[in-house]
Amino acid sequence: MITNRVTVLAVCLALGLGAASDDAMAKKKNKKNRAVAAEVLPEYDHPSGKGYPNGRPWQATEYDFEVVKHKLDVLDYKVDDVKIDTETIITKVDEIKGDTGEIIDQLGDIETDIEGLSEEIADIKEGVGEILEEVDGLDDDVSMLKNTLSVDVSVGPATDDGITLYVQVAQNGVGVTKLAADAFEYGNSFPAGGAKYCGADCFAEGIGGVYMIELLVDSEPGSYAGALGVSMEVVDDDDDDDDDDGDDPEIASGTALVTFEVEEAP
Repeated sequence: MITNRVTVLAVCLALGLGAASDDAMAKKKNKKNRAVAAEVLPEYDHPSGKGYPNGRPWQATEYDFEVVKHKLDVLDYKVDDVKIDTETIITKVDEIKGDTGEIIDQLGDIETDIEGLSEEIADIKEGVGEILEEVDGLDDDVSMLKNTLSVDVSVGPATDDGITLYVQVAQNGVGVTKLAADAFEYGNSFPAGGAKYCGADCFAEGIGGVYMIELLVDSEPGSYAGALGVSMEVVDDDDDDDDDDGDDPEIASGTALVTFEVEEAP
């Protein structure tokens, strides 16, 4: 029984809503028809051309009221159109508000992404800075290697005037050739000034970066120790020969310990 009552109530409600909807549609259609009729309603015109007819002013007055009524119908219909347009505008504004909210949310997400990218860029900059520091360190190491000579000395036989040294000069594992006599210098430490290098007269070049140097000894027999130094100007293949920037040339150098014994004459 309860189910049947509910069903009957639902049917009645549906019929009522349908009837109300149909009634609203009928009223709107009727307004439109009256408005259309008012648009084409002719003006009152008496055949005499003098306005209201004599003895029949009530006819003209009735007509005037009819005109007013039709104009009110037109105005009512147009007000309904304005109301519908207003509701449409409000709906569009609400949609725009919703779209604006979504745009604001998306802008917030973009701002968050930009902040994340900024942090990543900062990390990258920091990493690049560390890499540049390492590169600078490598440049220093390369410069040191480029400006360092390896000097190996082997003591040869004694002569009537002194001792013969065989010297090999290398850079980065490669023998350095074509060095002049003045590229070498010798200083005797023990005893001080006990031996000396006389330059071109005591110098000969071999191959593969090997040179022969004679040290003149004018002291008493005994043990000698000194340092043999070699230096040369560095030639950079990447530099332009025509570009003279006025800077002092780089010098590569190296030293080696020299020890030998001078025996007493027989």
